Formats: sequence, structure tokens, C-alpha cells
Amino acid sequence: MKLFLFALSLVLLLKLGDALMNQVAATPVTMRSKGDFNSIGSVLKMYKINNGNYPTQKQGLLALVEKPTDFHSDTEWTQLVDRVPPDPWGNPYQYIAPSSDDGEFALFSLGRDGVTHSNGNDPDDINNWSSPEAPNSWTDRFWEKNIPLWCAYALLMIALIRWFRARIMRRKSKI
Repeated sequence: MKLFLFALSLVLLLKLGDALMNQVAATPVTMRSKGDFNSIGSVLKMYKINNGNYPTQKQGLLALVEKPTDFHSDTEWTQLVDRVPPDPWGNPYQYIAPSSDDGEFALFSLGRDGVTHSNGNDPDDINNWSSPEAPNSWTDRFWEKNIPLWCAYALLMIALIRWFRARIMRRKSKI
């Protein structure tokens, strides 16, 4: 019985550690991408202030670095950045131009696999239109995904406490 409880608790702790590490490992990539979205978004807004509109879909993010061949504006084009940073996997960020002058642009990363099948809505894609995550929101996802694990862990702890209580009571009755 003792060996079984020890093995079960060891397995549960290892599972807990593995799940925790998987959640923590994904967070820096998401945080970097969200930071890049903020930076690129600020530069795109400066572009709009300078030129009256965002770059077109055809011009893309390259319009922030090089003067587009189809640039038509009353103002003179100005280079705003030296380069647009790549996503955490080395791929260029994807830009979706607004459909109207008062619309918002969209940015997304193709994710780890480097492809998207849904314009930025794949599970591994990171985008700027999903609700922003709080710094510790991985804990919420961790608890939600591992409810059976936590139930098993709680039952194990209850069993261990009852076993120790019974053992202590036996020792007290011998004295």
C-alpha cells in the first residue's frame, strides 16, 4: 500500500511538473509576439499620421522600411524603421490592411509551423485581435486543463492524510 501511494504521488508530481513546464515555455514566445505587435502597431499608426492612411495590403509592412512604388500621398514618404522584426520563429509577421480608413489593421504570426490555414486563427498562430492575456493567465489555462489531475492529487492527499492519522492513532494506542 505504501509503495503504491508513493508511486502514485511520484507519477502525479511528474505529470504536474511536465504540464507546468509546457505552459511556462509557451509564455515568452507569446509575450515577445505581443510586444512586437505593440511596436509594429505604433509604427503603423505613425505611418497613418504621416501619410493619411495605413499601408495597403499590397504594400504590406515593407512600406515602413522602403518607399512603396505605388506611394501616392500629398506628403513626402519617410522611413520609420530600419527593419520589421521577424516572429519568434524567424518568419515575417503577416499584415492585414484595414478595409476602410477608420478600420483597424491586423497582425499575426504564422506560429511554430510557419503556415496558417485560417488567416491567423490556427491554434499555434499568435495574433493581435485575440483578447489580451494577463501575465499569469497561463495559470488559469493550467488549472482548467488539469482538473482530473488535481482531483486525483486531492484524493491521493486525502488517502495519505488518513493513512498517517491511522498510523499515529495505532502508535498512541500502543503507548
